[in-house]
Amino acid sequence: DIVLDATKLTAKTAGVQLKENYDGKTGTAIYTGEEDSITFTFDVPGTAVYNIFVEYHTEEGKNVSIQRGFQLNGDLPFDRAGQVVLNRVWNDEREENGGFKKDAFGNDIRPSQVEDFCWTSMYVYDPLGYNPDPMKFAIMAGTNTLTVASVKEPVTIGKVILKPVLDLKSYADVAKEYDAQGLKKYAGEELIFEAENAKEMIDILQNTYYA
Repeated sequence: DIVLDATKLTAKTAGVQLKENYDGKTGTAIYTGEEDSITFTFDVPGTAVYNIFVEYHTEEGKNVSIQRGFQLNGDLPFDRAGQVVLNRVWNDEREENGGFKKDAFGNDIRPSQVEDFCWTSMYVYDPLGYNPDPMKFAIMAGTNTLTVASVKEPVTIGKVILKPVLDLKSYADVAKEYDAQGLKKYAGEELIFEAENAKEMIDILQNTYYA
């Protein structure tokens, strides 16, 4: 992986702010407004194809999608790289006791969604959804620049990580790696989650494979 953070920042517009140890994350984060751009300079040992993975903190704005353009060496590698959407984070609105509002008959009322301004991360995808896989960026050997240009909404960027595009391993190969690490297949009781606790369920599924 090639990690691009504030230490590799070589150009920024006037509105960019550097934030130290922002909201619990150690290091220097980079706040960008709606009209800002930041440029990282980095070296690549050999020509290769990469996915782009972004660690970022959502910020209060106009409640529309966060959009950024990703330029390699000053140019868009393809049109849709200029319209990338960084997802916001939403949670169910709850009462002080953690439950949901109820109607006169004691039934849960469908909760409103409340935005959570927090650290999150994602791969860069086609904003139109035509390709289900992360976007692929061909990067030439040598010194390169990556510019992240604002299109809509502010966002704070912790890291931009260039990850080599790799062939997915088979389940059997991954299972062998888990076994070598001493991980065992989960054999406990069934884990049951109420459907309305969507975020809790997603967090568990993303972080639990073996136990």
